[in-house]
Amino acid sequence: MELWASGFNAWGNLCFDDNTEKIWPDLHNFNPVLRDEEISPRALYRSATLVETSTGMKFAGNPREIKGILAALGDPSGGTYWPTAVAGNERVAALISGVIKQFDSLEDVRIGAGSEGQKNYQLLDNFDAIVTQVVANSTSFTALTATGTVHTWGDGRITERLGREVSDKCPADTPCVVEDLQSIGKVTKISSGGTLTAALTSENDIYIWGNGSTTEPLSRLWNPTPYPLDLHGQDFLDVAVGNHHVIVLTTEHKIFVIGANESGQLGRNDRRDYPDWTEVSLPLKGTQHVTKVFAGHNNSLLLVENIE
Repeated sequence: MELWASGFNAWGNLCFDDNTEKIWPDLHNFNPVLRDEEISPRALYRSATLVETSTGMKFAGNPREIKGILAALGDPSGGTYWPTAVAGNERVAALISGVIKQFDSLEDVRIGAGSEGQKNYQLLDNFDAIVTQVVANSTSFTALTATGTVHTWGDGRITERLGREVSDKCPADTPCVVEDLQSIGKVTKISSGGTLTAALTSENDIYIWGNGSTTEPLSRLWNPTPYPLDLHGQDFLDVAVGNHHVIVLTTEHKIFVIGANESGQLGRNDRRDYPDWTEVSLPLKGTQHVTKVFAGHNNSLLLVENIE
C-alpha cells in the first residue's frame, strides 16, 4: 500500500521519512511519500499531517502544530484518539465516543475534551444515531450518523454552507438534518473545506453544496442546497474537499480535480487554477489503483493499492 501526495509542503508535512530541518519544496504532481501494509490518514492540518500505519502513528510537518495536534487529540500513539473538525473560525467539534463536544478553540479541546470536570464545551447530542464522522469548512460543521443521516450547523450569516433551511425550529447554530439528502440513498462519507461540503452515497453518487466569493475557482460548484454531481455520467468511489479544491475518484479508479492549484494540490504539475473538472493521470504500475482520496487545506493525498 502506498500514500501519494501533491501540494503544499513548506513544513515537510508530506515527508514522513525525513524529519531533519531544511527547506522543503511544494510537490506539483502526485508521487509516493509513504509505503506500509496499512495506511490511514487521520488529520490533515495546514502545516502538519497525521497518518496511522501498521506500526503506529506517523507525523510530518510543523513541530509546533504537531505538538498542538497531539495535545488536542489526547495521545494517538497510546490509542487515545478522537477525530476533530476545525472550522475556519477556529471553533472545534471533537467526536468522542459517538457524541460531539464543541469547543471555541483547539486549546480548549486540550484542556477539557476528556474531562467531565472541565465544562468548557457544548455537548451536541440531538442526532438520530451515533455520529460516525464530523467535518468542517470555513464557517460550518457537518456530521454523519450511523444511519446515514447528515446534520449541519454553524454561522447563520452564510446559510448556503448549511445546505438546509434555517428557522426557529432549526436555527443555524444547532445540528439539524439536511432534508434534501434524506431520499437519495444512504450517505456513507462527508467531506468539507473552504466554502463547500460534499456527501458520497452508497449508490456511488456525490452531492455538493456551499457558497463563497465569485472570484474563487470553485464558483461553478456552488449551490445553497445539495445537488448531484454530473461528471460525464461517472459513478464515484470517493470525494475529498480542500480549502479551494475538490478531488473525486470514480468507480473506474480515475481521478478528477477542480479548483485552486497554487501549491500544486491538484497534481497537474503547474500552478494555474482549474475552474473545470480535469482528469489527472498517474504513473501507476501493473495492478495499482487509487482506492481513496483525501484533501488538506492546500494539498492532496491518494491511497494506492494493488488490485488484481
